[in-house]
Amino acid sequence: HMAFAHRRLSIIDLSESGHQPMCDMSSNYWITFNGEIFNYLELKAELKEKGHQFLTQTDTEVILAAYKEWGTNCLEKFNGMFALALYDKLKQEVFCARDRVGVKPFYFINTSTTFAFASEQKAFLKSKLIPFAINESQQIDFILNAELETEEQSLFKNIYELKPSHYLIFNLKTFDLNLNSYYDINLNSNYHSSESEIIDTIESKLKHAIDLRLRSDVEIGSCLSGGLDSSIIAGMIRQLQPAKSSQLF
Repeated sequence: HMAFAHRRLSIIDLSESGHQPMCDMSSNYWITFNGEIFNYLELKAELKEKGHQFLTQTDTEVILAAYKEWGTNCLEKFNGMFALALYDKLKQEVFCARDRVGVKPFYFINTSTTFAFASEQKAFLKSKLIPFAINESQQIDFILNAELETEEQSLFKNIYELKPSHYLIFNLKTFDLNLNSYYDINLNSNYHSSESEIIDTIESKLKHAIDLRLRSDVEIGSCLSGGLDSSIIAGMIRQLQPAKSSQLF
């Protein structure tokens, strides 16, 4: 038996058509997805050129189409923060993935009887899918070294964290689970640019990143900490959306 459950926070396409779990038109692909794909409009346009059709205005449906077009390589296309699980009925596989820096959480268990995933560890404990047991090594790291979840296993025994920039495939026929990394930072890059060129590049990339994140069907607010970075973000939002600047708080 296999099931998805989802409690949605609506940001893009507030209508019922955006509800999850969501399936494609063939009902061969189902998804539950937490987060946002910031470049979904650009991907949607690219997928339409390849013949894909869309019934909603959601970024969720774009993920389904992207998986159908590119398979697991769709992750290389996404600019966003996300944790997702996608059921491929044809392959009888569950494809689960987490964004590059791990903004959105993803935990899973894989026992002799059950594979399950959730955005919070307490889901497994409250459902009694596994017994409550503290992972003592992680507890010591947390209390003494202020480090949390530096290893694959979490603060609780037999609850695992899908690491950032990773995805897993769970085969529903063989019960095999395979973990893979899809992204890594290139630490060997050398940049030979002047100070003014570096400033221009940072400003351009930052403005583009903020502009993508302003795509929303609900109101957007800015909560300032008073630091330089949050003040810069608020100032750029004012530049990008001057008509809405009075609504910022």
